[in-house]
Amino acid sequence: MKRHPPQVPGDRIADPWGARTAYGPSKPWPVRVDSCLADGVAETDVETWVQAASLLHSDGDAMDIAVLDGRIVGVRGRAGDRVNRGRLEPKDLYAWQANPAVSLPELARTRTILDQKDLFLVVQDLFLTETAQFADVVLPAATWGEKTGTFTNADRTVHLCEKAVDPPGQARPDLDVFLDYAARMGFQDKDGAPLVHWSSPEEAFEAWKRCSAGRPCDYTGLTYAKLRGPTGIQWPCTDHAPDGTDRLYADGVDWAHPDRCETYGKDLVSGEPLGEDWYRSVNPDGKALIRPAPYMQPKGWPEEEYPFQLTTGRTIYHFHTRTKTGRVPELVEAAPEVWVEVAESDAARLGLAEGDLVDVTTRCGALCGRLRKGTVRPGVLFVPFHYGYWDTPGGNAPAAGMPGRAANELIPTRWDPVSKQPLFKTAAAALTLVERAAAPATGPGAADSGPLSPRGRSRS
Repeated sequence: MKRHPPQVPGDRIADPWGARTAYGPSKPWPVRVDSCLADGVAETDVETWVQAASLLHSDGDAMDIAVLDGRIVGVRGRAGDRVNRGRLEPKDLYAWQANPAVSLPELARTRTILDQKDLFLVVQDLFLTETAQFADVVLPAATWGEKTGTFTNADRTVHLCEKAVDPPGQARPDLDVFLDYAARMGFQDKDGAPLVHWSSPEEAFEAWKRCSAGRPCDYTGLTYAKLRGPTGIQWPCTDHAPDGTDRLYADGVDWAHPDRCETYGKDLVSGEPLGEDWYRSVNPDGKALIRPAPYMQPKGWPEEEYPFQLTTGRTIYHFHTRTKTGRVPELVEAAPEVWVEVAESDAARLGLAEGDLVDVTTRCGALCGRLRKGTVRPGVLFVPFHYGYWDTPGGNAPAAGMPGRAANELIPTRWDPVSKQPLFKTAAAALTLVERAAAPATGPGAADSGPLSPRGRSRS
């Protein structure tokens, strides 16, 4: 794949963010239509451009898929997009499915659950992931560009993504699989009629619109025809706001009133519901509440046996558990293996050098990776969480006698009491030398398994 036009630099690995476009203070971001096409393919060669959008960004980048001879050969930004105005971002080509055998904490425990004899596990995915290898049944699924549907980004923007090419082999769109399952199970509503009475993506969208009517996320003013415009549209979209809503709460927050709200909040420490009486006493007028939470030291704080604070995060070259990015040679070359980042002062104190093979251990498990000196604070270890086992001899776990490489081998099963979100980001850890580096790390692909530059790593 190469970037186009020529003013957008070509090395998408060494410079993943591409060119910047200067513009003046208080001026709108200028249009710049980027495209990324397969080697040897020019825009004039493309047979069809199919409307789509990126699935990975909080706002969603409107784009078009290039199709040639029944294959996806690239993408092009859409000038009318209200956010990126034609630009493409580093991860504009990838979608996702869940892979809990790598993404959940305390993986040894997770694997025992997935491997239970009385559990019947069905996995619907694009590839034979670690989780799929535990499954009793694997349903091959279509991916981005192989199916039609809408999705909504974190900023409420609804995009329509059209099917560009047929899925390979026996892979089917998720909707087709769900409809087939519902029909085979004979699901019915309370009147004995089929529970699911729609059969196409657009019909499903119309059913969802009826569910959203009168809710804060009201979609009733949206249609496939309207979404086929130059950019996505933000809900609520109604007769009163036919073009969507740029800003919420411009007229206040009425749904927080005690007579309208559906829940009354929880104690931020225990997670216990606080109840209607409490809520009415502190918020009789239904204003937005800002509630402080007391600081609580995380469990598993560093101690003598485990003196480091471990944190996990991302590299720009991979997404989630690498089920897709791990199959792109350029991205694998840029970040082929897990690494352990440590402050230079800690490395010097422990007599460790760049590229040394080290063990990271916590009370949950262990991980082995090459050491990198980085910009983390003294006393902190950073490990990327993308790496699992689908491309190793173990398949879905460390092979017998082999060390782990998944960051979540190290993370305990704890969660926030209100949101129930796992506490992925912290554990007390120890760092020990396994083997000296054969030679100083000089670039990606050998001892240096991290990103090409500090810009390539994020702890988000």
